[in-house]
Amino acid sequence: MAKVYDNATDLITFARLQAQNTTSGSSYLGSDGLLKFAAEDEPRIEYGSDGSLKGLLIEEQRTNLLRYSEDTNINYSNEVSKHPDAMAWLTGETTADLIVPTTVNSQHYFGYSSSYSAGTSNETYSFFAKASGYHRFRVYLANQSSGYQADFDLSAETATNTGSAVGQSIENFGGGWFRCSMTFLSTKVNPYPSVKIFDNAGNETFSGDGASGIYFTGQQLEQGSFVTSYIPTSGSTVTRSPDLASIPVSAFGYNQDAGTVVVEYDSVAPNTATNRRAFALTGDPVGHEQVSIYASSGNLHRGYVVNDGAVIALPIGATGWTENQFYKSALTIDATDATISVDGAAAVTDPTGSMPTIDTLALGSQATSGNYLNGHIKSLKYYPRRLTDAQLQELTA
Repeated sequence: MAKVYDNATDLITFARLQAQNTTSGSSYLGSDGLLKFAAEDEPRIEYGSDGSLKGLLIEEQRTNLLRYSEDTNINYSNEVSKHPDAMAWLTGETTADLIVPTTVNSQHYFGYSSSYSAGTSNETYSFFAKASGYHRFRVYLANQSSGYQADFDLSAETATNTGSAVGQSIENFGGGWFRCSMTFLSTKVNPYPSVKIFDNAGNETFSGDGASGIYFTGQQLEQGSFVTSYIPTSGSTVTRSPDLASIPVSAFGYNQDAGTVVVEYDSVAPNTATNRRAFALTGDPVGHEQVSIYASSGNLHRGYVVNDGAVIALPIGATGWTENQFYKSALTIDATDATISVDGAAAVTDPTGSMPTIDTLALGSQATSGNYLNGHIKSLKYYPRRLTDAQLQELTA
């Protein structure tokens, strides 16, 4: 067990008291297992479906392009019946629809063909689903010939790329509810994401019993290569503004001559995404004066120091990075050099020459905006002195 060194400030606890620029209604999973919606400027402290703390949620701006997120739209369908508002779901509201395959021996599918406009880009379609007799289905695009599709099994908790999907995921939200997503490259303005229900043996063509089905709700279509937190809609598209959280260094006794930050964080973004900042100690709005830790698009953890525009990056080549996995990183710096350790790995050191001039700590972004973490900060501690390499390894092990 790592020692608790003297004079540490628990900044994530402090940050929970700070205002955030979250849009009213931004969602997160609470400690009671229910989906919550934050008030404007309320930090989102999220928990896992098992009740474990994930931490402060920081995300980039996204828009749900589907106008009726809790109405499982069947503008076009084949041999399914819709039973609206058939069950309460994670919000506590009875807005989950039951989709039931008919008794006809056929394929059973439905699609969301309401008009929206996103253009040609990576887009991610997601929804919440719960088995009610059937537990297998395919997500695909109905009006593109590119073969984007992924198969989901709610019983096995698997998401499998069975076509040319850019990515797919399944997340257990508890109570039998799963959030399923597929990312695709849209080549049309309205690519019409669709769902085809299989029988439990995996057959596409079958005769249903007229009662068994799957519950669906919480649909979302967003531009981006990964799914973000649920954005409810009820007649029009809705945009969630980015999460902005920062603390002036004067509030926690920052030492301009030397210091150490230890952070535990994760990110939902794939390792091909833009650099994801866990934190950034900054001295100007664009990051020309900066000390930070981030996960890079090169699948590495990096310590990052910028002084008067001169950049020093400290890659940890032996430690890869995987989405949805928590890591502990520690960065210590003084006027001589900077050193980083991740998950107890051997420390890596690089000379700096001098300390950047810092006035603000940004959480989950660079210089209070940009390069968003798109994940959670579980713990963030500051020490107003340089720690030894051995201490960095001990604190992150």
